[in-house]
Amino acid sequence: MRRPSKAELTFLGIGAIAIGLTAAFRAVSCADVMDAPMLQAIPLVPAPEPPALGDDPTPKVVARRSRAAAAASNLPPVLGFELGQSHRVEVEGWLERVGASCERADKRRTLRCRQVAPNEPHGEVIDELFLRFDGVDKLVEAEVYREPVDAERAADALNRQSAILARDLGPPLREGGPMDAEWLAEEPLRQASQVFEARGFTAELSATSFGPQRVRVREHYVWRHPLQDEMTR
Repeated sequence: MRRPSKAELTFLGIGAIAIGLTAAFRAVSCADVMDAPMLQAIPLVPAPEPPALGDDPTPKVVARRSRAAAAASNLPPVLGFELGQSHRVEVEGWLERVGASCERADKRRTLRCRQVAPNEPHGEVIDELFLRFDGVDKLVEAEVYREPVDAERAADALNRQSAILARDLGPPLREGGPMDAEWLAEEPLRQASQVFEARGFTAELSATSFGPQRVRVREHYVWRHPLQDEMTR
């Protein structure tokens, strides 16, 4: 029988060593690896959590709200209320006290009322009144139609209200026709008007003549929230 050569013995020895090492590595479990001192020394750092979203508004939103409240608080009153500030509950309470007949329209955002006694001194009875509220029930628009009166009383009412608006908002932005009793009484369908604008507030005054004894006064007030302008830029 032939003896294996030295080269063959060397080859067989290397193969035996490889088989032994493979078996040894397979015998080591994952738990043995995690128990190694080197791995135990490495701390496990948890993933950072996302920042919580609190209820507090951002400084930018707070500043916008403050500007809106400040702008609304400096506006002239409308029927004794402040556009952008007065709440629906307050307005409806007044309407109930004066015995106005009202109905809701426009998805409950608008109140249409008839025969409303005036809040202001020397004011004529309101024949028809439209009050509109925003999404948080703040009064933002009022449209007032007074009962027709003679030309002199209509001109006096307009001039009184015009003086109040000019004091608070400055001179009218636009004018059409003089607010003069004699001029209004001369011909039917003559109309005098003024428009004021300032700080998101628009006021329109007008008188339409249907004859010397039938001049109808209309007042229209609208407050636009400053955030509306910022969102449309």
